[in-house]
Amino acid sequence: AVTAQIVAEHLELPVTYDGRLRETHLGQWQGKTHAEVDGADGSVRAHWRNTPTWAPPEGESRIDVAQRARPVVDELMEHFDEWDDAAVLLVAHGGTIAALTSSLLDLEISQYPMMKSLRNANFAQLQALPRYGEPDTGVQWYLEAWNQGLTV
Repeated sequence: AVTAQIVAEHLELPVTYDGRLRETHLGQWQGKTHAEVDGADGSVRAHWRNTPTWAPPEGESRIDVAQRARPVVDELMEHFDEWDDAAVLLVAHGGTIAALTSSLLDLEISQYPMMKSLRNANFAQLQALPRYGEPDTGVQWYLEAWNQGLTV
């Protein structure tokens, strides 16, 4: 939210908040350090990062995150009148962006771990184009940049 506000002030644009873009809920891991989580089982975080359907106890899997975030984009495409003529900026945590990007690119679930979370202040750039050879059947998403940082 803070990052979105900083960008919006710089661009003189309003910010709209949507809870579906929140960070991954880590359940019983919430608020713990990596060392604390790894203390119980040193491989559990690696298992979580590499198994998109697995979630920490009482938390969300990457698939859960993708399923709650994807409707934000689908609704924007349907209802945001300037969608075709402007860039749309979504600001979220890296894990949410990785899950959402995997969903938009129609990756197989086993491929979701390829989209590693973004580093702080980095971005992903995607473009939606009409599906080739299939009129009026939606869009195909293309990944143009991943985990890029801005240089000033």
